[in-house]
Amino acid sequence: MTQEEILLRQNQSEPFSHEQVDANWQELAARTSHDEDGYNSMSELGAKVKLLVESDSGDLPPIIEPAYADIAALLADQGSQVTGYIYEVTDASADPEIGAAEVAFYKKKASSSNTLSDYERISGAEITIIQNTPQYNIKKLLEKSDLPITSVAQGGFAIKFDDGKATEIIFDEKQSIVLAGAILQAATRDYVLQLTNTSRTSKVLLANVSSFSYADISENHYKASLVNTIDADELLVNDTYKVELIPNNSTSSLPTEEQVIGNTLELDQTDAVSDVITLDLATFSSCKIHIDSDDIEIDDTTNRPASGKSFTKYYELSTENGTEAYTLPAAWILFGELDASVVNYIAVEYSNYTSAGMRIKAYINQETV
Repeated sequence: MTQEEILLRQNQSEPFSHEQVDANWQELAARTSHDEDGYNSMSELGAKVKLLVESDSGDLPPIIEPAYADIAALLADQGSQVTGYIYEVTDASADPEIGAAEVAFYKKKASSSNTLSDYERISGAEITIIQNTPQYNIKKLLEKSDLPITSVAQGGFAIKFDDGKATEIIFDEKQSIVLAGAILQAATRDYVLQLTNTSRTSKVLLANVSSFSYADISENHYKASLVNTIDADELLVNDTYKVELIPNNSTSSLPTEEQVIGNTLELDQTDAVSDVITLDLATFSSCKIHIDSDDIEIDDTTNRPASGKSFTKYYELSTENGTEAYTLPAAWILFGELDASVVNYIAVEYSNYTSAGMRIKAYINQETV
């Protein structure tokens, strides 16, 4: 039955026979079906398109490693998990929707009731997209040494140093596979290594990459040789880092540490006007705010980056009594939650993409003792 015949019957309110309905459904199924599971409905396709768009704009959530052994271990460690992050479970048989000893991935929701309702299960197809995006990799620093690195377990990385400076970063096997493909596709580009400590104060460390090669461990591990700009003492074993290799489109050299740190700004309750603290992003790199009486709102709309530009600002937010509250800018995409009872350290990436527009990602951490 042609589209014109279907529309004519609908307009004239003429009923369809069972045979006609069945034929129409079979034709619709033939037009939309795909021989690979996960691609047979608009909802399935829509989820994948969304991930591809997020991948292009750099907004994919990180996958935290190493994996939890089972569902019980995932729930037991809920207090240390971050809203929006994805956690891997090796044996998810305790999940009623799975019921078998297989790997599964769970994205943490804002709720924390120590049940699986606090998570959104992520499909294997979605995870594949994320794992093939090198921008977001949270890894643990397993070792730093001035001697050759002999092993790097999955979920971690290692640093070799010389004369107190980091000279090499060695990646685990999974990240090495992703990096090998990405680097081969962009062999003429220079890269900058960016390490963001997610365990403590979100301090960012930068180094130019001079070359890529196989590590001494095996051809399953990639390493990047670094220009000596990172002090080895600033890299803390067993802390977790967001490990990024950023294409460097500039011909200029990496800024010095003094240029990266820039100016500091220290504010308190008296700097608020009508309970709003207004910030000019062109005047500081690090901003410390302490409030001791009223709740305040932060306004950071002045001098956000122009189209095609980006930068990172660092915030330290605290309260006197643990009862005062901050209202963060609505445009911030939050990774983590504020805790008014302790000092909060926030690294905020302001990126104004030419096509995607402004993306502001805030990584919130509290200092661990």
